[in-house]
Amino acid sequence: SGPDAGMRPTSFYEPDGADGRFRATAWTRGPWSREHQHGGPPAALLARAVEAALSDRDCAIVRFTVEFLRPVPIAQLRVETDVLKRGRLVERHAARLWSGDDLVLTAVALCLHRRQVVLPPARPNSVPPPPPRRPSRTRSRSFPTRSAIRRRSTCGTSGARGDSPT
Repeated sequence: SGPDAGMRPTSFYEPDGADGRFRATAWTRGPWSREHQHGGPPAALLARAVEAALSDRDCAIVRFTVEFLRPVPIAQLRVETDVLKRGRLVERHAARLWSGDDLVLTAVALCLHRRQVVLPPARPNSVPPPPPRRPSRTRSRSFPTRSAIRRRSTCGTSGARGDSPT
């Protein structure tokens, strides 16, 4: 099964020229509209573009922030990237996704260069003592809506069919 009967998934996008253009496939379709993509594939497309723009393969994306400016159509898209900062330890990259003349997604990535860290040897008996025990909270200071929560235990296995005892 898939977005279209008889269609085999090969990828979310197919390259459509050498200038950062991609054609979205039906596999990018989201659950809300037949004409628009789910958010995951276009975000991943921008992450891929940032990875390709990194100055060094030993650089890791540690934060990736995506802003959806409008719905992303299942159509031809264009990806652009820019280096915002390229330092000895940190890189910042921007990526944009265009549908025609419409900017539909932006992303900013923070990347750190990996480097070897040498830790000092552990000292014997260097484990700190546990923190002192705090007095337990009284019921009056507990979560305000605690009485509105009902807890029940169940038994069985995950994915098993049948009635659940209550």
